[in-house]
Amino acid sequence: MKKSRVIKCLLLICFIVIVYGNSTIAKSTSNHLVRLTEDVQKENGHIEEWTVHMRERLNEQEMKQVALKLQEYLSEWTFTVDLKDEKAVVASHSTGKLRQKIQIVSTGQQDSHYFLLYTVISTDEDRIRAFMKREFVKIHSQFFHESTQVFTCVKGSFDGKIEEVLSNQFSGLINGWKANELEVVSEENFYSLSAYSEHFNQGLPLPSHQMNVQIGLRKNGSGAKTNFVIGTPIITIEY
Repeated sequence: MKKSRVIKCLLLICFIVIVYGNSTIAKSTSNHLVRLTEDVQKENGHIEEWTVHMRERLNEQEMKQVALKLQEYLSEWTFTVDLKDEKAVVASHSTGKLRQKIQIVSTGQQDSHYFLLYTVISTDEDRIRAFMKREFVKIHSQFFHESTQVFTCVKGSFDGKIEEVLSNQFSGLINGWKANELEVVSEENFYSLSAYSEHFNQGLPLPSHQMNVQIGLRKNGSGAKTNFVIGTPIITIEY
């Protein structure tokens, strides 16, 4: 009886640790997305799109298990099984202004490994905030490990030419985050910065330093606005 009780207690503790760990990750990711959103809005930025992305490596056995689990757990999603273009399974689901996609992608090599890719994109701030609080943790806990890196991005525009934005809104963001600039790419109609800030707790280790925030600015076609993409720890969408 005592042994049985001990086993039950250990299982309960493991369950609590897993749930708490995933809840902490979801909360941290949500906080990053909220921080990016609110800081950009303080600088009078207009956000048009919010994106969260995860990626995890799988071996062949894990890939088969995940593929079955996807179809069992996500029964309301639309599935396609496509062995072309190095994709084994693609699942998608859209509700209003929010859409999700999960893919299992092959490396295409002889000793092939697979990647489980997840992306959620929203064009509505209230919807993505609610999703991150209630639904994101379920996806994370079902299909990804606690240590999986989570990437968040916001995309939109600032009023003003790129030179004006660099002097005003861009400087406001960098100073507010107390960010250390690491790498800069500067062209006539484009500017990109990689930096590190203690305000974001997920870092990407590089050979000589860590980085955890990127900003990309590009001249809008009309010239009266400047498009931006901001991501932590890096930008994962086209800019």
